Amino acid sequence: MARGLTGVTIEDIVIDTAGDGIVLENCHNVTIARVTVNTCDGDGIRVIDSSGIAIIDCVIYGYDTGSCADGTFRCRTAWPRGGINVIGSRDVTVSTVVFEHCRGLLLDTVDDVSVCGVSMTDICGDPLTLRGRGRRLDLSEIDVRNVMSGPRAVKPDAVAAERPGQGA
Repeated sequence: MARGLTGVTIEDIVIDTAGDGIVLENCHNVTIARVTVNTCDGDGIRVIDSSGIAIIDCVIYGYDTGSCADGTFRCRTAWPRGGINVIGSRDVTVSTVVFEHCRGLLLDTVDDVSVCGVSMTDICGDPLTLRGRGRRLDLSEIDVRNVMSGPRAVKPDAVAAERPGQGA
């Protein structure tokens, strides 16, 4: 967990963990770019009480721990987590982000949030949740495919999905 960071860029890394991927609390002017996060039992990215946060060109998975790093993308978890949670924050941009086999995007009590160019496949639960108060939300170009309504509503390891960088 990162607390109180200002003016930091997190870029070009792969996080493959059982817990939370990136947690920013009370941070300002932080950019997360070209980051891949895989977590089957935590949040992919969680932003709490922060401002000036940009999440750009990232991929969020909810596959088994280690299976992103080794390229197998195994799925034995009945109800994976992952996803992005933005809570009590303002001036947040989520742009060109891929969500696959994980929870979606939660915006809880936020101001000045822009979500654009998001692709969601095999989402476990609600793809987009707006909770609490929200002012000046700009939501556009959100593509959602194959939403699972409960644990194992579909068998995600049998659903073909094109992953970034794996196209022909």
